[in-house]
Amino acid sequence: KFESVVGHTTRHQPMVVPPLDWTGPNEGGYIALNVDFMRTHGCQVQQEALQHADLSTVFDGLNVLGRIPWRIQKDMLNVAQKLWEDGIVIGEIPAKHDFVLPPKPIKPEMRKGVDYKDKESPGYKEAMLEYNAYR
Repeated sequence: KFESVVGHTTRHQPMVVPPLDWTGPNEGGYIALNVDFMRTHGCQVQQEALQHADLSTVFDGLNVLGRIPWRIQKDMLNVAQKLWEDGIVIGEIPAKHDFVLPPKPIKPEMRKGVDYKDKESPGYKEAMLEYNAYR
């Protein structure tokens, strides 16, 4: 069974209920996911500027956009279904069948008589050459 991460993540995916109205830089949008109005990457100057700015017009615009319901474009759905049926993998459409995993490689055994703490010894270097050949 193919398990794609894309189908299991809810981060920034379309919502089934309308988002919360934006009322502040850290208040609004997704209900169950904390999102900031703007990515500041921890920059204190940007965060302070957002706290003191009048963003009411921007919030109003985002709130209008947030009320537009998400819908499936039927033409795109038909294309995606055709790709799935034909086994064509494109974009985030997962493969219809799982990939065959190659067998796990056999790890070489530790050599007797080799001092693995002495990285300069000829025995260690030879053992590492053999070990690295298994990669």
